[in-house]
Amino acid sequence: MPTTRITDVLSQVERWTGFTGHFGHVSTGLPPGDERTFLAALIAEATNLGLSRMAEVCGVASRRALLRMQTWHMREETFRAALACLNAEPMASWFGEGWRASADGQAYYLGGGGEAGGLVNPHYGRDPIVKIYTTITDRYAPLHQTVIAGTAGEAIHALDGILGHV
Repeated sequence: MPTTRITDVLSQVERWTGFTGHFGHVSTGLPPGDERTFLAALIAEATNLGLSRMAEVCGVASRRALLRMQTWHMREETFRAALACLNAEPMASWFGEGWRASADGQAYYLGGGGEAGGLVNPHYGRDPIVKIYTTITDRYAPLHQTVIAGTAGEAIHALDGILGHV
């Protein structure tokens, strides 16, 4: 397999689907004007790399240009519209029918003392945590995401994520 840059793959997906057109500017509604900068900001967002680090490694745009793309074009509703566009593609059915869902929480340690939290939930020890609880479909499209306390039960959040999108 030849070496391929992820921005080239995303650019090809853009040509097939037009998904970046769903990332309208917050005030004008126009799609991003600079595709390469937008895709670099999108990758930084998707991988949690961060805009500063992305600006250092990609050489496409400055942190300020990436921040402009993120601020003006990337909102919850634009992500949802772009995901709906991609899930409507025939190729999306390769990943599943979109009828099944899965949910799980990722624990993030907050630092500092938290003896009381350790007594309530010994699974995570004595350090205070929060969980980001995400429900996704078999097509890997997120249905619901919420931040919950580390000591909270997850079942009610799984039901909320699934039943809230029926």
